Amino acid sequence: MTEADGIEQPTLRPFLSAYLVEFVRDAYRRCLDERPKVIEPYITEDNHTSQYAIEAYILSVASAEAFLNETIGIAKETRKLQGILTEWIEDLEIRKKVLLVPVLLWNRTFDRGSDPFQSFDVLVRLRNDCVHYKWSSSLIRGTAYLRDLESKGVLLPGKAGFKFYSLMTAKGALWAHNTVCRLVNRAAELGEYDRRIFGLRYEAFKEISANYWREYMETRNVEALAKEIVDHAIPPAKST
Repeated sequence: MTEADGIEQPTLRPFLSAYLVEFVRDAYRRCLDERPKVIEPYITEDNHTSQYAIEAYILSVASAEAFLNETIGIAKETRKLQGILTEWIEDLEIRKKVLLVPVLLWNRTFDRGSDPFQSFDVLVRLRNDCVHYKWSSSLIRGTAYLRDLESKGVLLPGKAGFKFYSLMTAKGALWAHNTVCRLVNRAAELGEYDRRIFGLRYEAFKEISANYWREYMETRNVEALAKEIVDHAIPPAKST
């Protein structure tokens, strides 16, 4: 235990949640790198198919669970929760954990009928279908949560046949990232940004703007142009 400004704080250690959410951002950037040069049918200006969306779905839920488990561990170290209780909570299904931890720590919790919890519920179901994939799973048959994602613009238009393919989109990766960021920041808000529990961990969970893709692609285009200029400006080395 350390103490700063009169506040008892947990032992300093790296936090996995911050790394995992950065991996989700990396997956989204790789989605953008796969953006086709020509807009084709079923592809919109800001959305296209990318295999890295599945990585974003899985890692985004992992980052949220890591944040929760860190919070539980810190609450144990700062004596906010009893040790036996923390071990039981850590083994709970993640959505139950999301609802229960704020109740135990601050006597308040998420509204189950609205965002960010509703979107997180969809994300967890999607993650589960990806990780525990079955041929007869809802990714092929179609479910209510897939219709919800379609309304959010995650699915590519016109790809109603094979839903699994429709889910592998750049917008899907962006939605997954921002969903966990909203969840974590709402948790911090519920806890009134308690430094003993959160430190500054929640600051790693910053949303990506809807126009980020445009800025990112402009940067990549400039980099590509600079490389082309340099490649043509420097003559090839003469062979000896």
